[in-house]
Amino acid sequence: MLYDHPKYYEVAFSFRDISAEAAFMQTGIERHSRIPVHSLLEIGCGPAPHAEELARRGYRYIGLDLNRTMLDYAADKWRDLHPAPSLIEGDMTDFSLDSQVDFAFVMIGSLYLRSESHLRSHFDAIAKALRPGGLYFLDWCIQFFDPTAWDDKLVFQVEENGIAVRSQIRVRPVESAGNLFEEFWTVDVDDHGRRERYKMAERNMALYPREFREFIDRRKDFEFVGWWADWDLDRFIHDGTNIDRPLVIVRRTAGSTP
Repeated sequence: MLYDHPKYYEVAFSFRDISAEAAFMQTGIERHSRIPVHSLLEIGCGPAPHAEELARRGYRYIGLDLNRTMLDYAADKWRDLHPAPSLIEGDMTDFSLDSQVDFAFVMIGSLYLRSESHLRSHFDAIAKALRPGGLYFLDWCIQFFDPTAWDDKLVFQVEENGIAVRSQIRVRPVESAGNLFEEFWTVDVDDHGRRERYKMAERNMALYPREFREFIDRRKDFEFVGWWADWDLDRFIHDGTNIDRPLVIVRRTAGSTP
């Protein structure tokens, strides 16, 4: 599993502009949060690439991930960061924190749920972790197009510090009724001439806009704020909007968890 090799995973996603992503979240907080924000929780944090930038902006970072290797890597990488990040091993569908946070986020489609019951459990856990008035930001988690309609070979190539990573992703439907699909991820690594290949298959449930809105509207503890295209809070998504990365914000209300 590539997840057990955090450095290669980190290189594979090094095409991202971490500073711009953190700036988007900060602007979203300034515009839409109803509470002051001091602490942030990242779901599926992996190597916690945003920890340094968010700490620089004055936030206390907390990361949740199921993979212990990823968390150990992040802890070592950010060992000199102040304030030190809190890194918690846990399942995104069933976790609890010692104290509530002011903002939560999940990045680059890392919301892996296999059923509507998983979705409900995840939002139940987020509701307990997030203070009323706080925002939950989801990057690339809502499908504004059919993920199985991607080309058979979706390929990304990145090189950093002598490590080249080539990722190829294929998607196929599992069952249309449950919106389940499988991602087949093949990753070829050239680490200064040493070559490795990793293959993974992950099953996920597609969350489509209408269904997601209906899910949020049925809950008493969240309200829909908006969705935007490609890290631009002035590009609200409408029918026909050209989208690469859909970004969604919901807000925790004072209502109790169902």
